[in-house]
Amino acid sequence: MVEVELNKIMQHANLKLHGTIELFLLEDKYQEIFLAQRTAEGSDNYYLHYHALRCEISEASAQELIALGARVLDLDDLKNFRV
Repeated sequence: MVEVELNKIMQHANLKLHGTIELFLLEDKYQEIFLAQRTAEGSDNYYLHYHALRCEISEASAQELIALGARVLDLDDLKNFRV
């Protein structure tokens, strides 16, 4: 089960999801995953951005996604990123 925390701000809604979530992607969608390494922020983790999905993942998970075709961006390219 996934717990949903809804925060509505004007015309936007931010859904914080807590729990196990599965995302099924076809191979041609892997390149739409954007990753940014957080070393500039003092962390080995990565930010993951896929359309409206945004989260923080481990370096090991990021390396697996990179091997599948995920794109790595500079952290500055995701400067408005929020988890």
